[in-house]
Amino acid sequence: MKSLKNLTGKSDSITLFPDNRGVIQLLFLTEEEIQEKANEYQKTYEEVKVLATRAERLINLVTRNYYLYNDFNTDNKFRKDCVKEAVIGQMDFFNTTGTMTTEERELQPDSISIGRTTVTKRSSSNNSRKALGMISDYSMLNLQATGLLFRGVDS
Repeated sequence: MKSLKNLTGKSDSITLFPDNRGVIQLLFLTEEEIQEKANEYQKTYEEVKVLATRAERLINLVTRNYYLYNDFNTDNKFRKDCVKEAVIGQMDFFNTTGTMTTEERELQPDSISIGRTTVTKRSSSNNSRKALGMISDYSMLNLQATGLLFRGVDS
């Protein structure tokens, strides 16, 4: 596997797949920001690092790997702030829901009954929202402002 430069400029070989296909791991958040979230969530740094890594991977997928080809550190401040906020929003979503995959969400019950009281989750008839899977509305709003979701073609 060849060595790739991560967003901090250091040369790393980071494997995300067991068959060593090798994928760069993006680091939009600093260690300090991750530690702040750990304190906020009342979790360990390592637990929050897992949330951050998963959120960053998801944001990377939604933006079609934009930062695999462009340097995050030299990007304009507005877009960097929006992407960071999208990652933080996604971490908050994972932390609040307690799930990081659509499969985990599907395992959660749609309703709970205790005696004669039933609590049912609000269901949305919007199938396109379900197709997006685990991305939070807040993260999508932040990414929409960046232009990174544009799927048009050059003329």
